[in-house]
Amino acid sequence: MKPRQALFVSGIDGFCHRYAVSHRVRHLRSYGWQVSVLSYRHPDLSEVASRADLLFLYRVPANVVVMQLLDRAVAAGTGRIGLVDDLIFRSEADCLPSFLTQTQQRALWREGADRYANVLALCDEVLASSSELVAEIESLGIESHLYRDALSGDELDLARTARELAGENAKNEVFRVGYFSGTATHDADFSRAATGLARAMQEDPRITLSVLGPLALPSELARFAARITRSPLIPWVELPVAIAAVDLNLAPLDTESRFSRAKGATKVMEASACGVPSIASPTSSNRAATSKGGGWLADTVEEWRDTILASVEQRPAMASAGQQAREHIAGAYGPDSRLPEMKDLLARVESRRSQTTSAGRVAIAPLAVLPEEPFWPGALTPDAFPVLPEKLPLDTSPPLGEGDLLCQEFFLTSPGLFRVDIFTWTYGQRFAHTIGFRLRSRAGEVLEGQSWDAVRLPDRGFFAWDLESPLAAGSFILEVEARGTGPGNAASFGLVQAGPDRSLATINGKEIAGALGIRGFSSWDQVGSRGDLPYAPKTSA
Repeated sequence: MKPRQALFVSGIDGFCHRYAVSHRVRHLRSYGWQVSVLSYRHPDLSEVASRADLLFLYRVPANVVVMQLLDRAVAAGTGRIGLVDDLIFRSEADCLPSFLTQTQQRALWREGADRYANVLALCDEVLASSSELVAEIESLGIESHLYRDALSGDELDLARTARELAGENAKNEVFRVGYFSGTATHDADFSRAATGLARAMQEDPRITLSVLGPLALPSELARFAARITRSPLIPWVELPVAIAAVDLNLAPLDTESRFSRAKGATKVMEASACGVPSIASPTSSNRAATSKGGGWLADTVEEWRDTILASVEQRPAMASAGQQAREHIAGAYGPDSRLPEMKDLLARVESRRSQTTSAGRVAIAPLAVLPEEPFWPGALTPDAFPVLPEKLPLDTSPPLGEGDLLCQEFFLTSPGLFRVDIFTWTYGQRFAHTIGFRLRSRAGEVLEGQSWDAVRLPDRGFFAWDLESPLAAGSFILEVEARGTGPGNAASFGLVQAGPDRSLATINGKEIAGALGIRGFSSWDQVGSRGDLPYAPKTSA
C-alpha cells in the first residue's frame, strides 16, 4: 500500500517551527506517513500540495496562492489541519500583545491576524498548544483540539548531558536565578516577577540573576547590577547548559494580557528537562507542566518574593525538585507523549473522509483584498543538529561578478554534515545567470559541486545545498562562482562575524568585511548527545 503523503506549510522558522512543525512531523512519521515541509511562499508549494493527502498549516497567513491552494484542497476533500501556538488570529484590541506600542505596529498586527483567521477558517480543525487557545479558536466557530508542545528525544539527551556537566550546585554560596528570553518581546512578562525578585534579592544577598537573551531590565533591579549577569542569545543546542548552570528558572507571563495567558509552557519544559525547577505564572499550560512537582506557581508580588526566598532556604531539597521536574517532563512531554493525540487526529481525518458532506467555510469575514506575495524559495531549518550554527547577517558581500571567486573556510568539530545553507541577498531581483558551489578539503581536493539558476536564490534568506555524502569533522572551503552576470544581474551574500568556526571570506584571494552567513546541519544519529561541544556561554556583567 502506498504511504500517505502529508505537507506541513510553515509561516516562520526558528524555535517555534521546531516545536510546532519538526516535532509533529516526527509524530506523524511514527504512523507511516511520508512528510514534506515547505515555506508558505515556496515556489513549489502548489505542486507539492496537490499530491498531499493531508495539509498542516502553521502560522500561515492568507495570500492569493495560499487561498487558491486551500480552495482546491476543499474541493478535493484533502484534510486541512491548522496549527497555532500564539494568539495571533484575533484582531480585537484586548488580544494584541503589549509589546506593540506604536499605532502602525498595531495596525499591521491586526491585518496579519485577519489573514491568519481566514486560513484557519478553511481548516477542518485546529490543533492548539494551550487550553486558552483552544477556547479562542472555538469561539470563532472552528473545531479545535489541545495538542501541547513536547520535547524530542534528542532535546532530552542534550538536557541530560547539560545536567551532567553542571554537576551538583548545592555547595555554592550563591543562589543563581535564571531568566531565558528567546525574543525581544518579553519585557511585560518579566515585569510580573521583577518586583518580587527585587525584594527577594534585597532580603537575601546570596541571590544572583542571570539573564540570557534580549530583555529591558525593570528599574527596581538596577541597584543589583553587580549581582546580575547578561548573556546574548546563543544557538539553541547550547541553551541547556546555560539553563543547567542556574538553581531556579523564572517563567513569568503577563497574566493580565489575553495574549500572554494563551502561551504554552516551553520555558518550564526546557528548564525541567535540565533538572532545574521553575517558578511560573499560573496559566493552564504552566499548571500542567508543574502538576507533578518540580515547580511552583506565583502571580502577585508577594507570591514571587516568598517563593523565591523559600527556594533559597530549601536549597537542599532543590535537587529533589529538579529530579521530579525531569521525570515529569520526560514522561508527560517526551518524544512519545503526543503519539496518542496524533493517533486521535488521524482517526478524525479518516472519519471526515467517509462523510459525504463538508462542514463548509466558517463565518469569518473574508479579506477585502488578498495580498499577492512574491515567491520566496528560502530554506527552513531541518530537524537536525546545527553543527555550524546560524548567525545573524550584519552586512552584505560585494555583488559576485563574472569570474569572481568567493571563498569561505569553515571548521567542523563534529561529523555528519549533510546540508549547507548560504544566506543570499537578491534585493528582490530575478537574476538571469547561474550560481555554482563547490566544497574542497583544505588540501584542495574537490569533494562536491553543483550549479543552479540564480533565480532560485532567496532574497535575505538561506539557500539550501543538500550534499550527496556527509562530511567528516575538519576544515573545508566553500567556493562560490557566478556565470553570465552583468550590471544589475549579480547576487550578494550575507556576512557575519568571523569566529572559531569560520574565517574571513575572500573574493579573488582578498579578505572582505566578514565571514559568509552559512549554517550547516548534521543528522542526530551522527552527533549523539554532544557532550563534547564547547557549550559554556560567555557572560558579561
